[in-house]
Amino acid sequence: MRWTLVERRARPLWRNLGVAMLLVILACLLSNAMEPWFTSAPLVPFYGAVALSVWYGGVSAAVVATLLSFVGYRLFVIGPVGDWTIAPDEAARWVSFVIFTLLLTALSVSRDRAEEELSNSERRFRTMLETANEGVWLFDRAGHTRYANDRMGAMLGVPVGDLATANLLDFVYPEDAAAAREHLAVNLAGRTDQFDFRLRGADGQPLPVLVGTSPLRDRSGRVVGALGLFTDIGDRVEAEQALRLLDEAGRTLASSLDYEETLQRVAWFAVPDLADWCVIDLLDEAGVVHRVAVAHADQADAELAASLMAYPPAAAGDGPEERVIRTGEPFFRARLSPDEVGTGARNADHAARLRDVGVVSAMTLPLLAGAEVYGAMTLATTTASNRQLDDGDFALAEQLARRAAVAIQNARLFREVHLTEVRYRGLFEGTKDGILVFDRNGVCVDANPALSEMSGYSRDELVGHEAAVIAGGGPWAGEEAARLRREGQWHGEFELRRKDGVMIPVETWITTISRAGGPVYVGVLRDESERKRFERMQEEFLSALAHDLKNPLTTVRGQMQLLHRRLDRGEPPDVERLTAALGSIDNATTRMMNLLEELADVMRLRAGQEIDLHRALTDLVAVTRRVSDEHARISEHHQIRVVADVDELIGFWDGARLERVLGNLLGNAIKYSPEGGEITVRLSRQEGVAGPLAVLSVEDRGVGIPARDLGLVFERFRRARNVEHFAGSGIGLAGAKRIVELHHGTIGVASVEGEGSIFTVQLPIVTEKAERVAAGAARGGRARSLAEPS
Repeated sequence: MRWTLVERRARPLWRNLGVAMLLVILACLLSNAMEPWFTSAPLVPFYGAVALSVWYGGVSAAVVATLLSFVGYRLFVIGPVGDWTIAPDEAARWVSFVIFTLLLTALSVSRDRAEEELSNSERRFRTMLETANEGVWLFDRAGHTRYANDRMGAMLGVPVGDLATANLLDFVYPEDAAAAREHLAVNLAGRTDQFDFRLRGADGQPLPVLVGTSPLRDRSGRVVGALGLFTDIGDRVEAEQALRLLDEAGRTLASSLDYEETLQRVAWFAVPDLADWCVIDLLDEAGVVHRVAVAHADQADAELAASLMAYPPAAAGDGPEERVIRTGEPFFRARLSPDEVGTGARNADHAARLRDVGVVSAMTLPLLAGAEVYGAMTLATTTASNRQLDDGDFALAEQLARRAAVAIQNARLFREVHLTEVRYRGLFEGTKDGILVFDRNGVCVDANPALSEMSGYSRDELVGHEAAVIAGGGPWAGEEAARLRREGQWHGEFELRRKDGVMIPVETWITTISRAGGPVYVGVLRDESERKRFERMQEEFLSALAHDLKNPLTTVRGQMQLLHRRLDRGEPPDVERLTAALGSIDNATTRMMNLLEELADVMRLRAGQEIDLHRALTDLVAVTRRVSDEHARISEHHQIRVVADVDELIGFWDGARLERVLGNLLGNAIKYSPEGGEITVRLSRQEGVAGPLAVLSVEDRGVGIPARDLGLVFERFRRARNVEHFAGSGIGLAGAKRIVELHHGTIGVASVEGEGSIFTVQLPIVTEKAERVAAGAARGGRARSLAEPS
């Protein structure tokens, strides 16, 4: 038996000193008893007393035993009492005794110090084990516990006392037992190991740990077990799962602009790692909420999930989803009472299905991006897992909802931008005006098809080159360029240089558009060729009209002046000559009236108004002969021949306007036959599909019409290219065509350039009664079309 330093220090001092005193008394008795066998009283018992005092009581007891040994020996062993003299031989013995006691005391002190250091070291080691953040678990070769610290028990949820009698495999899932034995075998083979593992806690929940194990050896070096350090990495695993969930969700949301489909996939990502159920409701642009996803951990709940799809949040509802969508504030209940589960149910069936889910814990978060709420995401755990959502789950769900909302926002913005781009591209590509986009250096950035057609350059030939390549003048340099940059817009005209070298006048509006990479300038170019040609033709028309009006006015004025002179001279009136003069005046005024009526018709057509026909029974043969005779009288180089198959051809027509049509055709035939020649007017009656037709044609041997211009001659202010040097307005044939069409007829032309032309008019021959019936039907049709909704 050995008394430790702790035990000695725990005893009272008087006990240690009392034991030393008793040992000295015993030594005195033994020394007296042994004296007969020795020449002098022995000191051996006193050696023993000091040694035993040191062993039992330490240094203090040893000092007391030494002093008492000297006193007792002198007083009770060798006497007499009161005689303290020491013989020389006794002094040598006592010096040896003192040296012995000093050595023995020194050894005791050294032993106490070593024992104290060992105790302190053991205490520090035990404190380290008990306060360590890691679990410490020592087990033998079979996995039985030999030691486990408090942290290990706390991690497993087991008291340390119960853990001392347990086996490692008691805390391993059956499917992981083989892996646990493999790792133990590594230690039993004398090697260290480190790995991630999953233990089973006392509550049956998984405990992810980082394990570092080392072999445990006895004094002979034989492996008798293993020492394991277990670090709880649940937070790390949860963080990794959260990052993985957010990463997968982010990549899924970014993979497609069909956010409804991607939100369905995101809902399944959240189950079962984050919750047992995930429901996503989406608010569309019209303010209607649609349920787009219901994900569930248990596949047996598929039918229940499908039924919940039919119950999206209602606009007037007061459930958690409705409140979250309205306010943008999240809802979170770590533990729901049974009464709260059916809150906000649409009807009894809906409430029953919510109770069937067995919700334990729930949260609803807004799909919020900026200040816009795009819907809500609901996460719930159920009695199946009995897991309770916590603040960490809420923070992760918030990030997931925010990413989903941003994806929805981006998809909708992209769709709006795409639609805007489509609209812009439709306008850009479809407008008839040329559009040129150029940067601040005057380099073309984009051009629409109309500009390519206008300039003769393809888009690839324009983009990347200076706009000055196709522009003669304009705001590309100098003061005009400075004004564009200063004012941000420019309006004016310049000449567009086509690829074939032809210059085209264009009117241009240029405006500045700001972009992140710097401003660009958008110019709208309108071809002014037609407008200028139209203006020129208008001038020519007015000039021709003035000329045409001047001739009959000259005739009227001449006849009037002649009559005045005769009256001034007092000549008696000559009835024949007066009749002829008045006839000339009447013809001249008739021509002026016709010109003015033609001008009035043109103005009506330009204003979008229709020409009103004044129909009456008209003999087309008589009209034709009369108009032909009038033109024959005023033309000296042309012979006008009328060929009629019938003596009369009567129909219900506007005679005055048909005279104008024929007069226009004969006037053109005379004008465009500058060398003179014969002009043939043919008139016949023919049977058409819908009834009889009056067919009138005018044939000349003039300059003819180029083939490419045949389709243009009946358009207003359009003339063939080979007659632009002839005076004319370009409106006569357009008016003639409209008059014929109002008679339900047709007019056409056949011509060969340089050989002449044949204009043919076909008019239906109708009676007054038939025309009135047709006119009434037409008016009724127009009335019905106005009454019908468009």
